[in-house]
Amino acid sequence: MDVFNCPNCNSLFVMTKFRDVCDACYKEEEAQYDKVYAYIRKKTNRTASMMQVVMETGVEERLIIKFVRTGKFTVSQSRNSLWKVRRQHQERKVMRQMRRFAAYGFAGI
Repeated sequence: MDVFNCPNCNSLFVMTKFRDVCDACYKEEEAQYDKVYAYIRKKTNRTASMMQVVMETGVEERLIIKFVRTGKFTVSQSRNSLWKVRRQHQERKVMRQMRRFAAYGFAGI
């Protein structure tokens, strides 16, 4: 059993493989998830971009990306917008790798 500080509010909690935040922050994240899910569920919003979802719901982009990473949202639930989220995440990952290569002098790779 490992005790950690919550990354959001800095309170102590027992970290498990299912939760990486304290109970209060978990409940807040679930409320944010419900907000995003309700927005994407509407037929007119199914093709919304990531930025549209962020602007309309007020949920942070990093939290929506966390929902995608943990499997709460899949491409089938929101075809275009969440596909873009995954692609943006992969592009960021590639850019980080390219910066690391450049730092070690492998700019030509």
